[in-house]
Amino acid sequence: EPAVAGDMTYSIQCYNDNSLRPVTVSGVIMDWDMMDSENNTIVHFHNSNPNTNITNTVSYSAGIHKLAEGNLSFDGGTGVFISASASIQSTSGVQTPSIIVNSTNSSITCYSKKERYLQDNTDIGNVYLYTICTNLTEGVNYTFDMWLNVSSGETVKVLDEAFDGFAVTEFDTSTGNIILLCAWKRCCFRE
Repeated sequence: EPAVAGDMTYSIQCYNDNSLRPVTVSGVIMDWDMMDSENNTIVHFHNSNPNTNITNTVSYSAGIHKLAEGNLSFDGGTGVFISASASIQSTSGVQTPSIIVNSTNSSITCYSKKERYLQDNTDIGNVYLYTICTNLTEGVNYTFDMWLNVSSGETVKVLDEAFDGFAVTEFDTSTGNIILLCAWKRCCFRE
């Protein structure tokens, strides 16, 4: 389940300019809402596996394993930006596992895959996957999944993962880019 405001305490470590010693600041998350410039809530999700953290890991043998699931009730925009990340380690030598993101809703096409080469049992690899899923329908609930694909005969240890998504609206940047390119050409080249 995604975290609910007020139910978790986080600590942030930073350095004090005067002493260069770590200072710990602790606080309770009061609100998870994302807002746009007009104070409208941006629909979003965040999820991870509570069994993986700084002291606990989970090992997966060959197969496809669900690491996290995100649910979103789409209420506007043109798509969903999804970010999936995982820290993984091989426990069976050289291999190339992959992280996959997809949607269980058959009405949209949403699929992305990122492989990460691990050279040996001491290699810890970070996998980052970003994608945008489009053609969503307002008022429909969508489910997005994050998977780990482990090859036959291999085992992967997951140290941590995060799975996030939020509604986005596409806009045309080509006009702005033309002006920037023309300005760049004038300052950098003489005709």
